Amino acid sequence: MNVTVDLSFLIAVKDMREEQRRFFELTKEAKAKKLPKLWSLRKSCLDSSRQMEALVDIRLEQYLNGKEGHRD
Repeated sequence: MNVTVDLSFLIAVKDMREEQRRFFELTKEAKAKKLPKLWSLRKSCLDSSRQMEALVDIRLEQYLNGKEGHRD
C-alpha cells in the first residue's frame, strides 16, 4: 500500500526531528556547564518539540485513517 502525503507533512517531521536533536544537545551541554540559561533554552526547546510532535501525530493519524492524502 502506498500513501501520498503533503510535502508540508514531511517538512514538519524533519523540523520536529531537528528540534529533538537540538534538545538532546542542549541537555548534554546544560549538564556539563550547569548554566541556568542553558536549562531555560532546553526547556523552551522541549516545549517546542512536544508541540511539533503533537501536530505531526495528528497529521499522521489523519493520513493513516484516510482522512487526508491518497492511498494506492
